[in-house]
Amino acid sequence: MASNQSALLNATAAFWIAGFGTLGPRGHSLSSRAQAGLVIGFIGAALILWPRIGFSFESLGPQLAIVAGCISWAVGTLYYRSVKVGSDPLMFTALQMLTGGLMIIATGVLSGTLGDWEWSWPGVGTLLYLTLFSSCLAYTAYAWLMVNTTPDRLATYSYVNPAVAAVLGWLVLHEQLSGTQIAGMVVILAGVMLVTFRPRAWFSRSG
Repeated sequence: MASNQSALLNATAAFWIAGFGTLGPRGHSLSSRAQAGLVIGFIGAALILWPRIGFSFESLGPQLAIVAGCISWAVGTLYYRSVKVGSDPLMFTALQMLTGGLMIIATGVLSGTLGDWEWSWPGVGTLLYLTLFSSCLAYTAYAWLMVNTTPDRLATYSYVNPAVAAVLGWLVLHEQLSGTQIAGMVVILAGVMLVTFRPRAWFSRSG
């Protein structure tokens, strides 16, 4: 299936995280503003990523697999939020990445594709960037936020990612950035602000 379809389906993680976040001992109810912000944010992500040819039922299996992955991610997120663990977020992130790396290596060995690896300087640079920023920094920040913020705020990351990817594609890869995508970014920003902005707290600080 197309990567933009995959990215759009991954954006539904915000709904699962916020919805499941209302349950359990640390459940956090959703205000009407947060609910509206989540819906608006999803509309913005759809404007950026919606496939021109539309969704196809021929790829229904992969689509359902992505949704199942989003649900699993949401359940894991809220489990870590609720359970008491002996390790700090940095150790948790390290174990997560180590386990994921071992699973990928095992998959490569079993599929016979491990030998297809080819070294190149651009590839090494990309791997280092993904290791340091996308994995170490991003996952550590996410693990900290799982415990120290509300689920609805945490969930907005899945809306921001498509906007950042579109801008980087325009800046680095010289991809075309359409008016619809720009409008989608504005809509995402409005949705995220609805979820994260707390007027009373802001006015109390400014006063």
